[in-house]
Amino acid sequence: MKRKAQEQLEEIHKRIIAVESINDSFLKGKLSLIFYLYHQFQLTHTTNTKTHALQLLKEVVEGLEGAHPRLYGASFAHGGAGMAYTLNYLQERKFISFQVKRELAILDKYLLDMAVTQIEEGGIDFLQGGLGILHYFSQRTPEDTVTNYQDILVEKLYQQAEKQHEGWWWTNSYSYIKTNERQYIDFGLSHGQSGILLVLLNLLGRSSKNCMIEEMVTQGIRFIKKHKIDIDAINEDYSFFPLIIKRNTNEFSAPNRLAWCYGDLNQVLVFSRAGKLLHDKPLTELAYLIGLHTLMRKDINSTLIKDAGFCHGSAGVAQSYKNLFEATGNLHFQEGYHYWIGQTIEMLDRDLGAGHYEGKEHDLLEGLVGVAFTLMSFVSAQRLDWSAALLL
Repeated sequence: MKRKAQEQLEEIHKRIIAVESINDSFLKGKLSLIFYLYHQFQLTHTTNTKTHALQLLKEVVEGLEGAHPRLYGASFAHGGAGMAYTLNYLQERKFISFQVKRELAILDKYLLDMAVTQIEEGGIDFLQGGLGILHYFSQRTPEDTVTNYQDILVEKLYQQAEKQHEGWWWTNSYSYIKTNERQYIDFGLSHGQSGILLVLLNLLGRSSKNCMIEEMVTQGIRFIKKHKIDIDAINEDYSFFPLIIKRNTNEFSAPNRLAWCYGDLNQVLVFSRAGKLLHDKPLTELAYLIGLHTLMRKDINSTLIKDAGFCHGSAGVAQSYKNLFEATGNLHFQEGYHYWIGQTIEMLDRDLGAGHYEGKEHDLLEGLVGVAFTLMSFVSAQRLDWSAALLL
């Protein structure tokens, strides 16, 4: 299987580097390509790969002062937080020789101000809003200014929490754009409760606001657990948790999504990580039990998986199980990882033949780059930490 994965990596690498980026963003553009090329260099040590990455980075930096910017706003997905994350990531790993401390200091202050405003206005989205900025700050080497910025945003999140007797949750105004519904509660990693809690868990134990963080995590998980639903195999309803619920009603949506972006795997990741950090054995056991149930879901009806993509396809599920195996040592999760790697390899051949990724070569979530990362981690003897960017 590794030989086939390596052959596919070589094929999709040709496709990835053969096209121009549509913008400079971390999610779909030049920063995504740079991030990919860095990891490609770790595997191949090819000088041309590093030269290509550094040239692209120079173009992104120069583009910040151009008349037609190709980064938009402050978001992790498309704006300044993605830029700052990439610069910090490459500098800490000594991939770039020039210092970016001054540039990051200026960018950090802008990102803080934007995150404060976004969180106050309910823009708490991981990919598009204030949580993506806090995620970037959580990855920085601790220093007084950055730690202070983290604390400010943690306090804002604490203040903005919807504190109810059944637990705490946060509004996300970015989701309303799609639904036109202002009473909408999202449970997912990409836009909702799970993503918020995973960002906070990255800060747990290394922040001066640790008590606030622990309370938010505990109450946020309590809210999720209060909305656990019964599965119904006869009617092919396999999800333990809803994807979304409508506030103050009994209305919810719980399709059988198994993915990086939404679904029960998100809750398994949150419960497993929180159970370990909070020394909560029952929560760890719950994560294990729900995780085992997800492993039995393999067909389209029980997973909704139709392609090899990372966001809602097999690659994201495979990487999630890899993360769970590495965190727990549980061999069942390793079996799930190998199964979904096999499915990724199989579906990728079909997707490529159908032109599924044309125009999305540099797309981290829905294109070739995300699939390439998952296959890289599979074939590589060294541990690659790219998935931390996506909260895994």
